[in-house]
Order: sequence, then structure tokens, then C-alpha cells
Amino acid sequence: MAAEGIQWWQKFGTVGQVAQAVVTTLGVIAALFQINMIKEANQETSARQIYLGYLEKQFDYPRFAAPDYERIKQSSADEQILYESFVAYMLYSCEEALVAFARQPNWRLTCETGVKVHLPFLCKHLAANPRYLDTFADHTVHFVLTMMSREGFVVPECKVPRS
Repeated sequence: MAAEGIQWWQKFGTVGQVAQAVVTTLGVIAALFQINMIKEANQETSARQIYLGYLEKQFDYPRFAAPDYERIKQSSADEQILYESFVAYMLYSCEEALVAFARQPNWRLTCETGVKVHLPFLCKHLAANPRYLDTFADHTVHFVLTMMSREGFVVPECKVPRS
């Protein structure tokens, strides 16, 4: 029971103190919102830079951008390692883009188009090394495996599906 003459709100301070607490709380919420917006902007900028780096690799190595996997398998060990690195760079750039631009379906389509041409390699590589994708985030592994399944690639057979 409140002491006589003391209003319920006086237990929590004067009106000025209550108002100050409300304003401070709103300020903290605004700061957290701003930090989140900055984080998202930085993530998007980083993803764009990584993807631009991947596009630069496509210009440097057009034979990998539209690969003839049978020819690559017959090439030198250096060429095969270079191709594997190219595919890893592409997957990493998609990994970043799919997180940063999760609400933009055009980025997903871009990554699907890029990954699709490398599915024969990815399937054979996964057959030889089942832990190949372990260095990527779970959503990237799921993305690749979903693409393989949708396009008819099954480890270890990895038969190229007929169009």
C-alpha cells in the first residue's frame, strides 16, 4: 500500500526521470537499429567486392567460366588445381552473396546459373572427397547439394543428365 500522499508513479521517480529513462531506452534502440543497418551495408559491400573479384577471374580464365570438364580432367595438374580454385572462389562469392542479399532472388538465380556449369566437377570431386564442401557454410553446402539433386547429379555415379 502506498504511503499517504504518494502517487504510484512517484515510486519510480519524478516525471522527468521517467521521461529521461524512456528517451534513453529509445536512444539505445535507435543505436542498435543503426548498428544493424551499418552491419548489413558492410555485408552487402563486402559481398559485392567478392563477387566482382569472381567476375574478374571469369575474364582472366574464360575457359573455366564455361568449362569443358572432360578437357580439364585431361589437362595438367596445375590446370586442374587452378580450376578447383576457380570453383572454390565462385562458391565462396555465392556464399557471401546469398547471405548479404537473401531477400533478392536475382542473386540466387545468378549463383544457380554459375554453379550449374560446374556440377560435373563438384559431383566427381565430392565422390572422391566427401568432405570437400566442409569448408563452406551449411547454407552453401545445402545450396550445392540441392542444385545437384535438381539437375540429376548423384554421388558417386555423377552421370551427366541428358537435356
